[in-house]
Amino acid sequence: MSFYQKINQLINQCTEYQNHVDLHELWFVEPYQSTYLAINKVLKIYTDKKLDIEALAAGEQSAPGMPNLTPARAEYYQLKEKVPAFLASGTKYYYYLQTYKIACMHLIKTFSYSNFKGDWEKIRTLGDWMHAIRGQQEQHNAASSIQKSIKDIKELGDFEALDEQGLQQLEEEVRNIQALLAKEPNLQSELDIDDLQLFKEAAEYIKTNEELLQGLPELEEEFLFDEPPVLEVIAYRCRQLTVLVDDFPENYSYETEVVDLAAFKKELKDSFDLNINVCEDIYLSMLQSLGSYQNPRIKTFCQMLHQALIPFADEDFLLKKYGDAIFANYLEIDQGIPDTIDLEMHLMIAVGDIQDSI
Repeated sequence: MSFYQKINQLINQCTEYQNHVDLHELWFVEPYQSTYLAINKVLKIYTDKKLDIEALAAGEQSAPGMPNLTPARAEYYQLKEKVPAFLASGTKYYYYLQTYKIACMHLIKTFSYSNFKGDWEKIRTLGDWMHAIRGQQEQHNAASSIQKSIKDIKELGDFEALDEQGLQQLEEEVRNIQALLAKEPNLQSELDIDDLQLFKEAAEYIKTNEELLQGLPELEEEFLFDEPPVLEVIAYRCRQLTVLVDDFPENYSYETEVVDLAAFKKELKDSFDLNINVCEDIYLSMLQSLGSYQNPRIKTFCQMLHQALIPFADEDFLLKKYGDAIFANYLEIDQGIPDTIDLEMHLMIAVGDIQDSI
């Protein structure tokens, strides 16, 4: 067990202990109280040093435009403090939905260059947030959202008399309207003259009183966020899978053999969406690469899977083979190809490290 794994095991045990104390309301009973407070100190140290610990465990890794992945991990943990609560609140500000969506997509692409398992788990979490955000956006009615923001601005009254909370709401309402108009410019013509004038006055007020506000960034060109090309999504997902199959054998001795190939193949098939042609092609390529082998060593097994995946990690290959023939959107593709955690579980089944989930 690595140092990083031991640290995580310790933190999990600390969290479980505190959950037990919370569940049974033992905060003022000794020795639970003293232990609980001591664990708080451990968790604080871990939180303060988490980025350093992950950087040490991951080694020197980078992504395009980044000398190392520590800034990306820091951004992920900042999002983790905001996004789940935002989604749970049911708040429908389009500004935040789009801002978080762009941030999640950027981090997913960045972490796709990592071979650190802790980053793979972040990819899965980011993907879950993305799906939830997209679902809320699909249900979003832009026209009614603008009208609600206009109504809320009216109710705030005199801008000069607003307290800190009122100023924050004013800024959020203005940014929300700006985001919606950036998405659907024609909606501006549907506003009556008085509402449009009120919006312009509110926008001008927050522009000239930035020092009083919470500092929501102004909209940038990328705010509209063209969803990533499907071929790009396929490539970075398959690139991540090749990293996994390269690293997986390092956890086992050279003599370790595949002992349950049938279970592996079944799990592999179930994790692909075979109704999408490229997903089916990746699955068949992996299957065919295994040939008639029955019990290959795990290193050989992973090398065969690597060879099957590597063409699909090349965008030029994908463009030449598929071009514009792929009609699925990037989320369908993302869900239709197993992620690193899925494939790792399948490989563990193959070597008998865990029981088949069926």
